[in-house]
Amino acid sequence: MLIPLSLSPQPGTLVYDFCCGVGGKTTHLAEIMNNRGSIIAFDLYQHKLDLLMTNCQRLGINMVETREGDLFDSIKGLEKADAVLLDAPCSGLGVLRSRADLRWRKKEADIAAMAGLQSQMLDQVAQTVRSGGKLLYSTCSLEPEENHMVVEGFIGRHKDFEFMDFGEVMSNNAWLTAGDLSVAQGRLNIFPPHHQADGMFISLMRRK
Repeated sequence: MLIPLSLSPQPGTLVYDFCCGVGGKTTHLAEIMNNRGSIIAFDLYQHKLDLLMTNCQRLGINMVETREGDLFDSIKGLEKADAVLLDAPCSGLGVLRSRADLRWRKKEADIAAMAGLQSQMLDQVAQTVRSGGKLLYSTCSLEPEENHMVVEGFIGRHKDFEFMDFGEVMSNNAWLTAGDLSVAQGRLNIFPPHHQADGMFISLMRRK
């Protein structure tokens, strides 16, 4: 739930949710927006989008549109959005407590391969953010190669983007401490032993 809360889109705006999966974050975004505005959710697999629309129907949400396809093709001709979410595919090493099999299936080379893909995807979706709009990148990994190094490399390549202070949107979230927000500087690590939650990374950026 921290991911939609961090993006904090306003009612009546246009939001893109890339790699939306079955839409847990998509529907939460819609609820934050009071079911007003437009969310376009993208995923590679139609069966996931079908589950997303089932969830929307169950929750009374009618502002979500889905599009199936490869992310690198999906962004062509898109209108610039007010807020963009990329919950990128990753190694998943932040959720080992519920995915013990990953301990034996993941290799160090997998992390490097993921980091390359994540950087390419972030470069692509950044094209869909309007001036003044927000871009949120997240993973369920704790590896710096997939997280800090990806977003810092992105900021280095895209001088028209800057990290956004989490305090602007998360100051009323009692679960995060002042220390979490002061250290974050646009990047937030959720560490299982400290937060008693699955490990994840969130980075919030704004197009200048």
